[in-house]
Amino acid sequence: LEFLEGTAKINRLLVYPNPVSESQFRIAVPSALIHQTQNLEIIDLMGRNITPTTLTTTGGQIDVQLPASVKPGHYIVRMWGEGKAVYFQKLTVTR
Repeated sequence: LEFLEGTAKINRLLVYPNPVSESQFRIAVPSALIHQTQNLEIIDLMGRNITPTTLTTTGGQIDVQLPASVKPGHYIVRMWGEGKAVYFQKLTVTR
């Protein structure tokens, strides 16, 4: 349990603003992933992928535009690159 809790703190994404009241938020790309192909996934608590198709990368940040169909609630943002490290963060949508 201590190992998992330590890993969770190390591999946490910076997602802001969080909670999201509008339809757009930003993700700071972890430095370990900046020069890799980045994969991004947003899933709801039922495990359904709701990742939007509108993603804009600028420098070390990704701007995400959520579809209007995304309802208020909790989601998980997950990002990974070519290595084994997976970064994640809980996202709350309040609209």
